[in-house]
Amino acid sequence: MGGSQEEVVKEFIRELQSMVETRPPISKAKMMSITKAALKAVKFYKHIVMNVEKFISKCKPEYKIPGLYVIDSVIRQSRHQYGIDKDVYGSRFGKNIINILQHVEKCPTEDKNKISRVLNLWEKNSIFSPDLIKQLFEAHQSCVNTSDLSVKIEFSTDKQSGEKTSGGTDFDRFRELQETLMRASSKGDTDTTSILTEIQQITNQLLESHKKPTTTNNSSDEPSSTTQSIINPPEPMQSNVA
Repeated sequence: MGGSQEEVVKEFIRELQSMVETRPPISKAKMMSITKAALKAVKFYKHIVMNVEKFISKCKPEYKIPGLYVIDSVIRQSRHQYGIDKDVYGSRFGKNIINILQHVEKCPTEDKNKISRVLNLWEKNSIFSPDLIKQLFEAHQSCVNTSDLSVKIEFSTDKQSGEKTSGGTDFDRFRELQETLMRASSKGDTDTTSILTEIQQITNQLLESHKKPTTTNNSSDEPSSTTQSIINPPEPMQSNVA
């Protein structure tokens, strides 16, 4: 890399990595600083995108959502500053966004709803194509279903002292289908109707099986949800970046 390129890219990497110096939520000022560094290095946007993707794939679970917010902030600010036609970040992030979402899904359970919020914003603002947005929603919902069913099946197994049930087999098939759906989505294959239909059938079967009472214990099986404060994806900045 040339000197100027190396300097601006390294500056962005320093800003991005500095997020892990404090626990989430990440301040709005820090998110703006990261976004500004990304726009300053817009000529080398491929390096910026690659480093954001690398950060999300390797960071601890609690930094997955802040990493997603970086993608959102950089794309929206780039569109605001340069215009939709000249924005390079949206299309570049879009190339691998399905795979990156799989890494984001490894965030803490209480942060899952924040993924839905970002996807809703992307749909509302047409950040990606309708087909890609649809794939993102499907992939996210599939991960949510898998997580919910995993908790229920593990709990059921514990209560039955390790007794083997048909639920385990169904869940194995569910995971297999979920992985197939992810692979199809990452390849841009939109013909996933049969996969989604079978996933829904297995989901219904598993949920129905867990409605049956197994003990007289009336204590709650599900842990109470915890709402943690985290910043909203930042609004576009008004300052100009060279």
